[in-house]
Amino acid sequence: PQERTLSLESRQVLVGGSPTHYLVGGQGPEVVLLHGGGGDCRQWGPSLLSLAENYRVYAPDLPGFGQSPNPRDDWSVINFVRFVEDFVQALGLEAVRVVGHSLGGGVALGFAIHFPQRLERLVLVNSLGLSRGIAFWTRLLSGALGMRWGQRTVVEALRWKQRRRGLGQDLGASVAERQLYLVRHILGLGGQRLTFSP
Repeated sequence: PQERTLSLESRQVLVGGSPTHYLVGGQGPEVVLLHGGGGDCRQWGPSLLSLAENYRVYAPDLPGFGQSPNPRDDWSVINFVRFVEDFVQALGLEAVRVVGHSLGGGVALGFAIHFPQRLERLVLVNSLGLSRGIAFWTRLLSGALGMRWGQRTVVEALRWKQRRRGLGQDLGASVAERQLYLVRHILGLGGQRLTFSP
């Protein structure tokens, strides 16, 4: 038998009036993959093609990441949760399987809580929001963000990471500053502010 060649397509869809970039491929039950806060949909790498052997995979760039602009000033997790609901609806999908990594895991948890009728299965990978615990260096970083020198240093580090990982063009200081807003929203010296556990 001839071996099937799998590929992923790069597409755009309007979500809440804003163009959203995503990768799609494969056949079978629908799976939505939500990336972490350090990159974009390409973070999933070879996993996308592996999953596409048995599933129809959709990997969006969350608003403000990758090739998806962010129409809002508010980068709160609940806005990402609403985005996922709007993304699923824009594609005409019913109930989907959702896989979330890190920040994407926290978004996936929020999606499961607020839109359970849309969720078929949930898979979390090193997810945000399961407890207050977070690495000590990350708590220190969140403290440094309260100081002007810390903010400048972290903005430059984020921009350097974007360039090093080849995440398209340098997204610029404005995007890095919005990522800082997200970090401050999620983390504090005491650990994660956002938790979904009782």
